Amino acid sequence: TARKRLMDYVDAMVPATKNQVQVWDVMNEPFGSIVYQLKYGENKGEYYQLLADLYKQMRKNAPNALLFFNDAGQEEASQ
Repeated sequence: TARKRLMDYVDAMVPATKNQVQVWDVMNEPFGSIVYQLKYGENKGEYYQLLADLYKQMRKNAPNALLFFNDAGQEEASQ
């Protein structure tokens, strides 16, 4: 599945670059993504779970790295 390929990629790439990369953008523009809109549409819970699982996988592989999600405009989304 795409989810497994993503997690396998994280498991391979993050440890391989641990001495070069200390900051990771876990997901760029996760809520403006066309993938989000087309694949998940109204089923946001499944997408949110994917983001949470991705973050946890990144943290497992990079326990001391700075991890963040980058999504433009979200700083005002709680209005």
